[in-house]
Amino acid sequence: MSSQASAIAGLYWFYAERHIGLQKARKELLHGKMPAIANKMSHLLSIIKRLSNDIEYEDASKNWLTLFEKEVKTLRSISKTVKVRSTYTDASWKIPRDSLLRDTILLDKYDLIENSKGEMELWIDDPHWRNGLTDDRRSVKSVESLCLPHTVERFPSKKFDLQKNMLSIIDNVLSDEFQPENVIVALEAVRSLALMTGLICIDE
Repeated sequence: MSSQASAIAGLYWFYAERHIGLQKARKELLHGKMPAIANKMSHLLSIIKRLSNDIEYEDASKNWLTLFEKEVKTLRSISKTVKVRSTYTDASWKIPRDSLLRDTILLDKYDLIENSKGEMELWIDDPHWRNGLTDDRRSVKSVESLCLPHTVERFPSKKFDLQKNMLSIIDNVLSDEFQPENVIVALEAVRSLALMTGLICIDE
């Protein structure tokens, strides 16, 4: 198991243990066997949660924690993939259907077909493939709003630069020598979570 997969598994364990619908006996069983990585995830999230005790950061930190849990739950939902194939070459790409709908216009131009193996395929030509990736509508849709636990401000970022931009924002905040200690440790925890799991909080 990769280090990222291990970290995400630790998050699943952490949230499973906290789930209010879990029977007491099962919670005790999980707690008694909690792996080290789940403890690490729990520790990092608890640091961020402490910001909620400060009225100045209460709303922002609670919102971030809610959005982060949503990202974890979304990650558990495996999207159906579509095999995008070229009519000119042997090239093909397996892409989540949700991504095709959200980030391209390919499904507007071409019809999905089911192959003999029961897989969904989308046959395109190379010029349209590139157009589908660079259409103006995609450039609008691919801008997300980064969320951090110390501020209600949102930071626009291109979808494919989310982690890079978030880390840059955190570094800028941490470079301010007047930042309070609880903000510093919380943002360091956010950075650790992002680097370990690849998960970034975005606000819709």
